[in-house]
Amino acid sequence: MKSILSMLAGHPFCEDLSAEHVQALVACATEKKVDASAFLFNEGSPAGSMFLVLSGRVVLEIYVPSQGAVQVESIENGGVIGWSWLLTPHRWHFDARASRPTHFLVLDGPKVNSLGEADPKLGY
Repeated sequence: MKSILSMLAGHPFCEDLSAEHVQALVACATEKKVDASAFLFNEGSPAGSMFLVLSGRVVLEIYVPSQGAVQVESIENGGVIGWSWLLTPHRWHFDARASRPTHFLVLDGPKVNSLGEADPKLGY
C-alpha cells in the first residue's frame, strides 16, 4: 500500500514542487476511493477542497433545464479538480461525479492556503 506522501510525489500536480513542499502537503491530504456514480461535490455547495485523481474518471456536469445534466469535461488519472475553493464565493459551479471507480487525494483548501501564506515559495 502506497503512502500519501508517495501518492502526492507521484502526481503531476506536485512534479515541480520540492520534496519539502510535497511533505508539507501531506498534512492537507486525505486518500479516498469512490464507486462509479458517486458524487465528489454538487453545484452550489460550499467549495473547500481540491481533488487529485490517481485512477478512475470523474465527469463534470452542469444542469441545463431543458436537457438535464450535461457533461462539460472529464478528468482522469493525473488530473486535478476543484479550483473553486480559491475564489469567492467558494461554491462549486458544477457537479463532479465518478463515472467509474475512482481513487483520489482530497486536499483541504484552507490548510493549503495557510501553508502558502506561511511559505510564499509554496504559495506562489
